[in-house]
Amino acid sequence: MGFIKKVFHLPPQNELRFLVPQSTTTPPLVYVTVGCAEINGLELPSSPLNTSLPPPTDPSNPPIPSSVPTIIPPGSKLSIFTWYGCELMVVYHSSLEELGYDMYTSDETGMIAAINIHSQLEAMRESCASGLESTSTSPSPSTSASASASKQSPPPRVLVLGDADSGKTTLCKILTSYATKLGRKPILVDLDPTRGSIYPSTIGVSRCGFKHSNVQTLTQGEFHVGGQDVFSSTGGRSR
Repeated sequence: MGFIKKVFHLPPQNELRFLVPQSTTTPPLVYVTVGCAEINGLELPSSPLNTSLPPPTDPSNPPIPSSVPTIIPPGSKLSIFTWYGCELMVVYHSSLEELGYDMYTSDETGMIAAINIHSQLEAMRESCASGLESTSTSPSPSTSASASASKQSPPPRVLVLGDADSGKTTLCKILTSYATKLGRKPILVDLDPTRGSIYPSTIGVSRCGFKHSNVQTLTQGEFHVGGQDVFSSTGGRSR
């Protein structure tokens, strides 16, 4: 038993999907050796091969880059997406295959829909910001508050609904990532007590920002809905 190395050449607008067992102690490592790729809207660090070294005797078996890889945590069910095409090197232990580890490429992706939603939300944010600026710089102080409010577009508020494992959390992460990279500070509210952001049977709210090339939580709150098990605490119904 040892480590296995696989290289994937992803065409534009394709993704590499992972299903990593929760019980593993050796999570897979991913290197972006050519091009750009992202997870939930966040770009992965590039890990180009060292071209100063002699070329490998076997071109199909390139050396592992010396840079820091992206670790796919145990229990992950996620996708690495590329807009313009990329080359990925995945290194994992052979014991993962015995635990049900799965990894495959797909051209069926929800990223096109997600970026379209993001574009519409950003247009609404710009409209709201323009309304605030025009109100604050209005030369007529006699303008009534109701008239000003009628000209101002409200900021976007999105409610994401769907069945279990339908991609609600993934979509929220993507929209949050793209918004924060534009300098926005969106508020993300997790109303699914069966997941619990930090503790079981809780709902949470976070205000996010983009710092040091990553999405970070600026402020956060958790609210307990009662009981250790959400179904017993709500009479068998999820609120």
